[in-house]
Amino acid sequence: MARVQPVLEALEHDGGAVTVTGVSARAGVSRTFPYDAAWTTLLARLRHLASKQPATGQPALPDHQRISTKSQESLVRALREADRELHMENERLRQLANDHEAMDASDSRSAGLAYALPVLGQSYAEHPGYQQEWRP
Repeated sequence: MARVQPVLEALEHDGGAVTVTGVSARAGVSRTFPYDAAWTTLLARLRHLASKQPATGQPALPDHQRISTKSQESLVRALREADRELHMENERLRQLANDHEAMDASDSRSAGLAYALPVLGQSYAEHPGYQQEWRP
């Protein structure tokens, strides 16, 4: 018990995969230790720590490193707003491109759009789908 307790405390504080095998190996004890009646409190603690693990199978972060629900909700709202703004900007660029394609070459706005579209698209130059012929 003296060797297992510090391992459980470290996992609780620092995070990491919580399994009987992992705890046993780190503590240098047999994997059967938690199933002995004398160790039921340690097994209960180990199971509690394991239950806090994410369903992804990745080790849980320690409590002091986790994001709060309020912060997570705020982050999700900000990301959704940024995504909405990007979709609107892409739609405006798409509309400008469509307008330019439909425009007669003699239209005085045609030359301006021909110049503006590649310049506006330049902010996407690092995107994997960006094509070199779009460069101004």
